[in-house]
Amino acid sequence: MIQRFRVLLVGAAFQPRLVLSCCLIDRGWKGRVRVSQCGCMGLCAKGPNVMIYPQKSWFSAVTSEDANDIITRIESMLEK
Repeated sequence: MIQRFRVLLVGAAFQPRLVLSCCLIDRGWKGRVRVSQCGCMGLCAKGPNVMIYPQKSWFSAVTSEDANDIITRIESMLEK
């Protein structure tokens, strides 16, 4: 069974969302990893936030520069 992940961006994080989406496409993860935006999940004051679901791995105060760390985390989860 193929494991699927959702990367949820919480808050007004257009640029990180664009960077993450491009990185996922470049790596051929389309269909396995989906980037989407959602409403507040209780940490908006620390935002923009990213959560990798269903693992609930959180990143707060995200900028485009954090994309590599997020991609690395997703990659390690895909290898399991």
